[in-house]
Amino acid sequence: MRKSLIIVLLVILSSFTYLTLQLSSQTTPFQGYATSSELLAAGETEVPITFHLINTYSTLYDVTIYPASTYPFYVYNYNNGTQLTHIPVWNQGQMVNVTYLFDIANTAKTGTYSEVIIVQGISGAGEEFSYDVLVPVVIAGYVNFSATSVWGTTTNPMVVGPGENNIPLTIILQNLGNTLVTNITLELNSQFPVEFLQKNATISAIPAGYYGEATVMASVYPNATEGLYYIKINLIYYHNATTTVLVPIDIGSSNQIALNDAWGTPSDATVAAPGETMLPLTIYVENLGENLLSNVSLTLQSHYPIQFLQNNATVGFVPAGGYNYVTVIANVYPNATPGVYYIPITLQAYGGFKETIMMPVDILGYVNFSATSVWGTTTNPMVVGPGENNIPLTIILQNTGIATVTNATLVLQSQYPVEFLQHNVSVGNIPAGYPVSLTVLASVYPNITNSGVYYITVKITYYKGEIQFIKVPIYIQALNQVSLEGVWGSPSNPVLVAPGQNNVPLTIVVENLGENLLSNVSLTLQSHYPIQFLQNNATVGFVPAGGYNYVTVIANVYPNATPGVYYIPITLQAYGGFKETIMMPVDILGYVTIQAQSVWGAISSPITVSPGETQVPLTILLKNTGDVNILNATLDFQNVEYPLVFHQTVAQIGIIPAGQENYATVTVSVYPNATPGVYYIPATLYYFNHETTITIPVIISSPNISVNVVTIPPQIFPSYFDVRLLVILTNFGSGIAENANVSIQSPFEIISSNPIHLGALPIGVPVNGTFLINIPNDTVPKTYIINITVTYDGGKVTYRYPLQIYPKANLIVVGVSYPTLSAGDSSVPITVTLKNTGNATAKNVIIRLGTSNVIYPHVSSSNPLQALTASEVFAGDIQPGQAINVTFIVDVSSGASSGTYPLAIALVWNQTGALFPFEQSDTFYVTISPPLYVQIFKSPVDIAVIVAVIVVIIVAIVIMLRVRNKRK
Repeated sequence: MRKSLIIVLLVILSSFTYLTLQLSSQTTPFQGYATSSELLAAGETEVPITFHLINTYSTLYDVTIYPASTYPFYVYNYNNGTQLTHIPVWNQGQMVNVTYLFDIANTAKTGTYSEVIIVQGISGAGEEFSYDVLVPVVIAGYVNFSATSVWGTTTNPMVVGPGENNIPLTIILQNLGNTLVTNITLELNSQFPVEFLQKNATISAIPAGYYGEATVMASVYPNATEGLYYIKINLIYYHNATTTVLVPIDIGSSNQIALNDAWGTPSDATVAAPGETMLPLTIYVENLGENLLSNVSLTLQSHYPIQFLQNNATVGFVPAGGYNYVTVIANVYPNATPGVYYIPITLQAYGGFKETIMMPVDILGYVNFSATSVWGTTTNPMVVGPGENNIPLTIILQNTGIATVTNATLVLQSQYPVEFLQHNVSVGNIPAGYPVSLTVLASVYPNITNSGVYYITVKITYYKGEIQFIKVPIYIQALNQVSLEGVWGSPSNPVLVAPGQNNVPLTIVVENLGENLLSNVSLTLQSHYPIQFLQNNATVGFVPAGGYNYVTVIANVYPNATPGVYYIPITLQAYGGFKETIMMPVDILGYVTIQAQSVWGAISSPITVSPGETQVPLTILLKNTGDVNILNATLDFQNVEYPLVFHQTVAQIGIIPAGQENYATVTVSVYPNATPGVYYIPATLYYFNHETTITIPVIISSPNISVNVVTIPPQIFPSYFDVRLLVILTNFGSGIAENANVSIQSPFEIISSNPIHLGALPIGVPVNGTFLINIPNDTVPKTYIINITVTYDGGKVTYRYPLQIYPKANLIVVGVSYPTLSAGDSSVPITVTLKNTGNATAKNVIIRLGTSNVIYPHVSSSNPLQALTASEVFAGDIQPGQAINVTFIVDVSSGASSGTYPLAIALVWNQTGALFPFEQSDTFYVTISPPLYVQIFKSPVDIAVIVAVIVVIIVAIVIMLRVRNKRK
């Protein structure tokens, strides 16, 4: 199994396939191709594919790249949009490489497919764009399997016969395809003559042309016969891709057993020596027969010189012709002598087989020690002199025997010239032939005058009470040369420092130029121009001979410092009282310069601002063109700096790295009377312990208002009321017009609000204002001027609108004729004469006669529907100056009193250009005369005349009668 894994790793590392595809040919400003570290195959999951995209367009900004799922490639389920790739600037001709994980559809075939890569961002012209880039990707891999099997494992095969239970069966798959197959699952269904004891098994990966193994547990049917059987197994790989293979399984078919042993384990053999305890002893059970031994166990009894620490051990299976082993724990008697001993072991197998076997055990080991030492550690040795305290001393023990030493303890006693600060050190195990290092703390006697090697006796106890004494050589060396160097920042990350910087880390490097280890090193710090230390002391600790150590402190640089190298006095203490004042060089070489810009709104979403705008965000950008990072940068503004009013006078910027920029946003308002242009606003910039005045350019944009007017209705005539005058304002400028108002001056009555407050006029968005006016009926048709005024913060626009009043017809009653009317008259004609005194033709004139309780239209009793039209007459068109007669047939109420009565007449007509009909009314008068008898007897003279007439008539009649009588 281990060999198979090694083969898999070698194949993956050595056969790394690099696949390059043709350039994409989609008509977008991008070209691309895809590469993969291996051949792609259908069904693979989480496959990395790298897309190489070339920008053939202009320089692009704020670019986002991400993949889209396109058959047969489905994008891996990234968390929280982590598949998005962001590029701040993408230069023309530049290639970017992006890698994404995909799942490949099981149904895909070998061939070339296109994957969609979405590219979004902002062009150099500031326009947003989004392209779907089709990149060709080749699927060239395919999968095919063959299978074999072996009972047991490939390294430990077995012969299995009918009826054997719980036997390992190793199924070996070979990948006959050309690509790596992963996530392989074997679905196991019992089939004669094999009963599988598990449902499935997995193999993580099989490279093309190589094998993969899965070992499962199975039993053989008891009625099986010897022979080769083929079992069908279903394989699932990648992500639910499936196939079926036939696995050949051999059923083949006394007990000869030998026991051998080895101290230690199979992977870590050792030699046992007298007195060793808790030692692993591996017992090998060899099956010299032809049948598999199962349920093998051992019964253990202690026998000189071996003491077993357990009574039983389970071995399990032992294949025919093979072996198995078990490791137990045992002690060796301390009085044992080297040699080979035979220990009786009872072996049980299957359900009841038992045999006692003499197992040979070797006891051949012995123990011996040697020692060396080094001050410090083996990786960081030191030179130590007289009087040094609490110094690490590393004692190196070596077991020169052939047996591993366990439970070793080093017992230390102080002896001139070394005083040990601890007495017992647990060592543990000491393998034969290997050195073991122990570090203890010790001090050197101060009265040593000679340098040299001193031998100290120490005691070693091991196993369970075994003891040896050994001599440890210790070297004592007796002089101090020290130099100091100041580094701003740290040795691995130095920084430049400029005048005025504060709270800056300063690393002091202490170099030991002598031969002795410097211990308990500390520094006394005093501020000295141009450095102000923020602490008085610093502890360094140890400084090895010929080496260095360092400590980092915090310091300020005087604002009035000039660039250069300064030497600062530092007092160094070491050991218990060594003291020396050393001049430490410190460089001050950095500088700071600032460039200021501004943008209204945000950097990613700039806007334009015009006079009168309030509460507008103003972003201040500061670029550090120096070589030192600016810290704690703050901008301070006056509350009012014409033309701006600052609602925040302090802006925190923070850090501005060298060569980069940072920004802060404040809220301001613009004076309404400001004129468009560039204003330079002063501000105080604070950083470090320094302040300076800078000027910030700020652009005030201007609106450009156009005025259009529309009337509703489009043509206006005298007598029109509630005429809508629609004023349309459009801002074509570069700034918003704030506090806009529109008003009109008109020769006609204005019946709506004037002026109208419009507020802000945004750029490019029409804003309407509506005024209502009345046109009197007697208005002379001509062009009238409407003066329109638009005011806004910082500006004013006037516009003269010519309002055309069109002529209209004017119909009046100029005459009325009718016979004498009396109460009760019926079907009496009344003729009305109408005249058009206007300047336009009245078309489709309809005349309606008003009714009263006295005079009303005549309706024939035989035609009651006549009532619907009796009062209405259609007169057609009436030209200017033309008069027409219209006759109405009326009835007079029988109860009407004599007198003059008014009658109303309504006139309705159409006119060219008018959206709706004109209406006009007029009144004429009709007189009703009294009855005849009333007229006759209305005065004495009339009565006298009537009496005289009657008398004359009577006289005449009498005379006629007399004349007739005479003739007779």
